[in-house]
Parts: sequence; C-alpha cells; structure tokens
Amino acid sequence: MDINKIAKLSALHLAKEHTQFRDELSSILEWIKSIQDVNTDNIDPLIYVTKENIQMFSDEVSENLKCDIHDYSKHVKCNYLTVPKVIK
Repeated sequence: MDINKIAKLSALHLAKEHTQFRDELSSILEWIKSIQDVNTDNIDPLIYVTKENIQMFSDEVSENLKCDIHDYSKHVKCNYLTVPKVIK
C-alpha cells in the first residue's frame, strides 16, 4: 500500500518525522487487506447483528406524536421546534 497516496486521499498530513503514525497506518491497511482475503463464499449475509427480532414500525406521521413533542419541549414557536443557534 502506498501510504502517501492514502494520506493524500484522506486529507492527512503525515510529515516524515511522524514515522510512528505511518507505521500504524501501514499495519492497519495490511490488516484490512488480510480481511479481504477471507473466503466468505458459504456464509450468508447478515441482516441484523444480533439474533433478536427487531420490531419494525410503520413510517407514518402522527398528529399525536407532534402534539406530544410540543408538550414536552420548552422551545416551540409557530408550531415548530426551535433550537439554539450553532453557527456564528
């Protein structure tokens, strides 16, 4: 793997004196390459990480939910939730 190419693509500035980071990045990339070599031909893809059934909910807008959120929020203006300004 070309560490300089990876660093450039990921917008990392790795100076020559940062050999520790170069070595760590190189070992991580080699580890990722070794994972790609694993034979997964007879393995079914995972849908869920756990074996528990996840309850799915319908994607419907509910007026009750809207009212509940407004009831619990201190910052409602003209039927919208307001938040503090983040960007100056």
